[in-house]
Parts: sequence; structure tokens; C-alpha cells
Amino acid sequence: MSIIPETMKRTTLKFKKPGEPVNVEVDIIARYVEKFLGGKTDSSLTMDKLREWGY
Repeated sequence: MSIIPETMKRTTLKFKKPGEPVNVEVDIIARYVEKFLGGKTDSSLTMDKLREWGY
């Protein structure tokens, strides 16, 4: 994963070591999932399908 230099300067990420946990905002991930689904969102999206697709 790459971090934008300005983000690195303004956050505590510079103190993290590889493998340490970080909090990722879910709304960002949801945007990627929505884009992957072509803007279609419905109740048929399941955790099993996400795992099957590599998420």
C-alpha cells in the first residue's frame, strides 16, 4: 500500500511498522465495492460472494 507524502506528514502513520493494524474507513471500501459492482447494490451481495471475488 502506498501513502501520499502529505498524508504521511500529517498523520501518525509514519510511526507504524509493517504488519501493525490500522483503522480503515469503511465508506472508502464501500465505494470500491460499489464501483466493482457497476453501481448496482442489492441484498444479494454477501460476505461469501466478497470472499469468492477476493475481498
